[in-house]
Amino acid sequence: MNPMQYRNSYLPRGRAGGPDEAEMLQTDVMRFIAILGLCLMAVFALVQSLPATPPDPRPKIAEAEKARENLNNVTHALNLATEELREREMNLAR
Repeated sequence: MNPMQYRNSYLPRGRAGGPDEAEMLQTDVMRFIAILGLCLMAVFALVQSLPATPPDPRPKIAEAEKARENLNNVTHALNLATEELREREMNLAR
């Protein structure tokens, strides 16, 4: 006698598989749900860590004032260098 026939001979009629198959299926489903839950937890943690609104790319007022001051300083230094260059050119031309 085939061992599979012997094993299934004591099962009640109408059942496709034994209790081992049902338990294995239940275990597989539980593992799948657990893995799915872990993945969802990781995704939700990443989503919550993102800011709700993107940062404003425009400079703040204090930064704008500082930029204007730096621009004025650079412009002044350029004007001084231009004047010095003209004086040296005039001295060379003499």
